[in-house]
Amino acid sequence: MKYLIFFTIVLSILGCSNKTDNWITYHDKYNIGSISMPNTPTEKLDTLNGPTFKLVMSINQAEVSDKLAFSYSLYFPTNINEFDYFQIKKDSTTLNALFDSMIKGAEKNSNSEVIARTYFNYPEPGVKITMHFNETKDIAICRIVIFDNYVISTASTGTNDEFSLEMEDKFFKSLKINPKNRNRAMNLN
Repeated sequence: MKYLIFFTIVLSILGCSNKTDNWITYHDKYNIGSISMPNTPTEKLDTLNGPTFKLVMSINQAEVSDKLAFSYSLYFPTNINEFDYFQIKKDSTTLNALFDSMIKGAEKNSNSEVIARTYFNYPEPGVKITMHFNETKDIAICRIVIFDNYVISTASTGTNDEFSLEMEDKFFKSLKINPKNRNRAMNLN
């Protein structure tokens, strides 16, 4: 019996570690960064109009199955003088208010509930939120990182039986930012 339990644990660990081995490296079209995705993502490009600013949204989503999906999203202002991440990051109160606003917006737009949040630095200020979807009972982990000129968000969404914390962690850790495009001098045109 001990061997059966040990064998099952080893198989499940190996199964998780191999799920991301054959993923592709996806480079966004703005040359900001790259991330491992299960396949070539579909891109949705849109503009979000705020009261005094506009943000460009590039949302790249790839599905493993109808029960598991991963996304890599970029958000940047059309006019840096109207919405300046660089200036926002200088004041921790303003930065925390921006994170709270993003989290509340995610909750409202997805009919979900935030069940955990953790702040981190990678290599810029970030937050990891765990969400539970009320209607579908799905779970999602979203990580938001604010850079000088843009925001990157990653999300892993799935059903309780398909979702894997290890896969989400590998997905996020595969995120690579183009070093020359991290600084204030970046030009997105």
